[in-house]
Amino acid sequence: MKRILFEKKLSVIWVLVITIVIALSSFVLVRKTLPKKAVAENTISSSAVDCAVNMSQIREKRSAFIKPLLLTDVIVQDRSMTTLGVELKSLINQKVASNVLQVASVYIRKMDNGAHISINENELYNPASLMKIAYLISYLEEEDINPGKLKKKLYFDKHYAAGNNQNIVDFKLKEQTYYTISDLLFAMIVNSDNDATTVLMQNLNNSIFSKIFSDLELPPPPKQGEYFIGVEDYAKFLRVLYSSTYLSPSASEYAVSLLLQSTFKEGICSTLDPKIPIAHKFGERVINSVAQLHEFGIVYYNNTPYMIGVMTKGNNLAPLKQTMGEISRMVFNYMQATS
Repeated sequence: MKRILFEKKLSVIWVLVITIVIALSSFVLVRKTLPKKAVAENTISSSAVDCAVNMSQIREKRSAFIKPLLLTDVIVQDRSMTTLGVELKSLINQKVASNVLQVASVYIRKMDNGAHISINENELYNPASLMKIAYLISYLEEEDINPGKLKKKLYFDKHYAAGNNQNIVDFKLKEQTYYTISDLLFAMIVNSDNDATTVLMQNLNNSIFSKIFSDLELPPPPKQGEYFIGVEDYAKFLRVLYSSTYLSPSASEYAVSLLLQSTFKEGICSTLDPKIPIAHKFGERVINSVAQLHEFGIVYYNNTPYMIGVMTKGNNLAPLKQTMGEISRMVFNYMQATS
């Protein structure tokens, strides 16, 4: 009888021991699993918040029901390009200290993933002939709406003297001649011809032109007086052409094909291999004895195209051209080493 009671007591003890072991094991497993899950959930939640906070988007507002995406940006500048940013700032500071520059701003963007950095992005400049890309987009938007617009002929009477100062000239229209709009666009972009630009401006659809700026969330040009813009805002024009998010693909391709033929080679192109395709546009202006020289371009290097935008102010144009070339080479060397 005692033996039976002992065996029963022993069985109860073993059941209790096994139960306790199972409970402890479960507790340990749960303790190990839950924090990881919680961390994962917190990470996902944090990432979602970060995306919302650090991402900006510009969408078309033409319809109440659809909002096509025009531009998207990670607001935070790319940390992997920090070294390049430091080198660019150092170069600019050296040029300022030696009185070559008054100020310079730089915008660099990897076109296929959006990684970017900006130097002195809050500085404003008169875009000068850089505005010609906005006129080009306006006419191509009108062509998208009304095909055949570019074949229309406009009459050029004589060269404009007033308000048409141009320091860098390699082409002139023939006076008293009819030109198609496509011919004038070619002269305006490829040769940066101011006479062609003036004829096009006189026949511009101002509502379409103004809408480009509102659509891209850019400050509108004043009806009179000077216009000023920074490197990040101006870069939007080339970005929508590259991604074809504003014009039709054929119109965007047409615009880029003109930029690829630009005859100005004294800025960002001067230090690069001429075999590398570069879709670019420059602008120059002298205001109150202060020279301004700017250039933006998409450099199609290998399969890693990047945008470079340089806006400068100084005492005269020649050293500004040289500075732009040095900045361009520094950026290219970085892209070559990291691609």
